[in-house]
Amino acid sequence: MTDKKETFRKKLFKKRLGLIGILVTIIVSVLVSGGAVYFVMNRQVQTLEKANESMGKISSVYSTLYYNYYKPVSQKKLTDGAINGMIGALGDPFSEYMSEQESTNLNDTMSGSFGGIGTQVEKSSNAIRVIAPISGTPAARAGIRANDLIVRINGKSTSDMTLNKAVQIMRGKVGTKVTVTIRRDGQTFDRTLVRAKIPVKTVTGSLDEKDRTVGIIAVTTFSQNTAREMKQTIVSLRKKGAKSFVIDMRNNPGGLMDQALQMASMFVRNGKVILQVQSRSGKPTVYRAGKQFDKGFKVHERTAALINGGSASAAEIFSAALRQSAGVKLIGTKSYGKGTVQ
Repeated sequence: MTDKKETFRKKLFKKRLGLIGILVTIIVSVLVSGGAVYFVMNRQVQTLEKANESMGKISSVYSTLYYNYYKPVSQKKLTDGAINGMIGALGDPFSEYMSEQESTNLNDTMSGSFGGIGTQVEKSSNAIRVIAPISGTPAARAGIRANDLIVRINGKSTSDMTLNKAVQIMRGKVGTKVTVTIRRDGQTFDRTLVRAKIPVKTVTGSLDEKDRTVGIIAVTTFSQNTAREMKQTIVSLRKKGAKSFVIDMRNNPGGLMDQALQMASMFVRNGKVILQVQSRSGKPTVYRAGKQFDKGFKVHERTAALINGGSASAAEIFSAALRQSAGVKLIGTKSYGKGTVQ
């Protein structure tokens, strides 16, 4: 009887030791996690303090200029200048602040029609660089090429001109004229262009003259209706006898990412990767082909794609997806190389 009591006491003692160990572990865990929470909160507080200090400097300069500059200056001008200064500090040609009017102009490009010369451009160090002329526009007919530098517009230097300001000047009423000064291979020359309605239709198709079973599909940009136009063009060419396709992405400056995803999914087997986007922090977002993009419409015909130095952004997403996930052959030269999503 005594041995049984002794055994019971030992078991009870061990259980108590186990409970004490668990409690100690819990306390240590709470202390450690509490320290982590404190560390994160402390870092956030420090970041907020630095931000407040920076905003204080900006506010001080703003007040000094607004109240003490030798002549009146508008609040909007100072505010826009501060914002443009911050964005300019990034050194990123694809990041730019847009005013309401500039934003409206961009939306017109993506969804409607507008009067202009038809170039996709970017800001370079001391000029406006042509990414690509849009097919069938005054710029394309005048022989303006990818990588041409627009150094003056209507006689005004573009060295200190913002991209949006340059675009705003080149656009205008259909039938009016604008003169651009081009620098190419060390030579400078003028081109006077008559503004025209930039075509809304972004996809055109025809049968090859030598082989009527080959459908040639040209995509100029990626706007709101591009994927729908692509499907319509393919269906039309099939009815005319097309058994294979050549997709012309040359001088396509890109546009809306969702349109590139929808179009690529038509050519890529469901589940295969179209695009992967990596944010500054967090897991990458992977976009895979499927009905959510192509609504079940697939292209199984033999396909090839044409690209060049003017193929950028969404055009590169589309072309790369076809090459890597559908085995489509790419023909041409190295594309532009825009690897950021805005």
